[in-house]
Amino acid sequence: MMVFAIVFTGIGISMMVNMELVPNPPDGLTQAISMAIKKDMGFAKNVLDLGCVAVALTVDLLFSKALVSVGIGTILSMIFIGRVVAVFGRRFREPMRKLAGIEQAAQ
Repeated sequence: MMVFAIVFTGIGISMMVNMELVPNPPDGLTQAISMAIKKDMGFAKNVLDLGCVAVALTVDLLFSKALVSVGIGTILSMIFIGRVVAVFGRRFREPMRKLAGIEQAAQ
């Protein structure tokens, strides 16, 4: 189930951003980071997720003196959702945008 969740989450993020739909706040933040660092969305997603996990680990250690909010699912998601976004975005961005009529409007 975890593999399906990671793959479908990554595809959903990539589709929302590529179709220029209004993204949810974390995806919008990822898009803003991507623009600021001039890297693709997948890398920006990995950067954002790494920062969020680092904050969660810090809060865990400061307040509970144990790792309670970060598990293997969090770590796997942090690593692989960004990779799925990158692969799906590279492979399907242009075909999706052409089917939606976005590429012709930009030309």
